[in-house]
Amino acid sequence: MSPQGCRIPAGEIEAVVARRLCAFLSERSALFDAIRPRAHDASRQAQLMDAATDLARRWPDLAPSEQRAALRALLSRIDIRIDRINIQVALERLPEVLRQPPLDPPPSASDRPHHLVLSVPARLARAGLGTKLIVEGQQSAEPDPTLIKLLLKAERLRTMLLTSDVASIEEIAHREGVTGSYVTRLLRLAFLAPDITAAILSGHHSPELTAATLLRHSRLALDWADQRTALGFV
Repeated sequence: MSPQGCRIPAGEIEAVVARRLCAFLSERSALFDAIRPRAHDASRQAQLMDAATDLARRWPDLAPSEQRAALRALLSRIDIRIDRINIQVALERLPEVLRQPPLDPPPSASDRPHHLVLSVPARLARAGLGTKLIVEGQQSAEPDPTLIKLLLKAERLRTMLLTSDVASIEEIAHREGVTGSYVTRLLRLAFLAPDITAAILSGHHSPELTAATLLRHSRLALDWADQRTALGFV
């Protein structure tokens, strides 16, 4: 359950969890520390680590059904906290997923299954009418259609002002059925630095940069360096 009962798209959570799991499988020292208590033989440890590295490498090429099957097998719990996601991995199931012999039994039959908790620094943020999961240090990978639509509208209004028979911003506002201040804010977006525009079109920007936050910069400078600072591109 996410904090405050916010709903987060399952695909976002799955992608974050899969990236963290693959990072763990690729970190040989961390994986060694995790399996060493129940895989004492050096050759056995090497086999497991090689198989784990190979799975992480092949992950992007696996069919979605194969990815989900591996996640279902390895994950016993996912907790979404205010500032992080905790992913509980059932290590005793790792050899099965890697198609390796089982781990050695725990020293005592009373011992609980060996679980490992992987954490991802993340938080929830409002994005328009919905909620977006923001992972620390991670930029958006998908273009935001609402942001792109906003830039296209800004460019259309700029072209209208420069090439049509409209006499003023107020006339454009009247034609569009919006306020003059809204048209002014939009027109500023038609003069964004080329690299900022390219980043928005490709989706390589902070998840916090949404159409709503961009429009809130009503006094966005025309200087490109100032724009990069204001919009988090530095």
